[in-house]
Amino acid sequence: MKNTVLLLSILLLGFNSKSNQKVKPTGELITYEKSRIISEKYFNYDEIIHYKNDFKEEKIAELYDNYGKSEKDSFRFGVIVGKIPKSINEVGFLDKLETIGYEKTSVNSKKFEEID
Repeated sequence: MKNTVLLLSILLLGFNSKSNQKVKPTGELITYEKSRIISEKYFNYDEIIHYKNDFKEEKIAELYDNYGKSEKDSFRFGVIVGKIPKSINEVGFLDKLETIGYEKTSVNSKKFEEID
């Protein structure tokens, strides 16, 4: 019993003495800038249009339930689940995005360089 108390006392004193010590860094501080990946532009553009919706992930089951009820519901399902567009060249669907709750905004041209 005495050995246990003695051992616990030594451990407590050991932990307390280490917490009071302050470690001073040695050497010099080096900071690195985040490197930018520079390559050729993938797209050439003079305008960027951004579409956003407020679709909540919890409503995904509702999308599946309403899939075949109307053309609008089928379109909404295809866009949100990722079946529309089928290729990057397909842009005809963009005209109908606002009919299913997407908000259309133009990106400020001052942000183009940051986007590139």
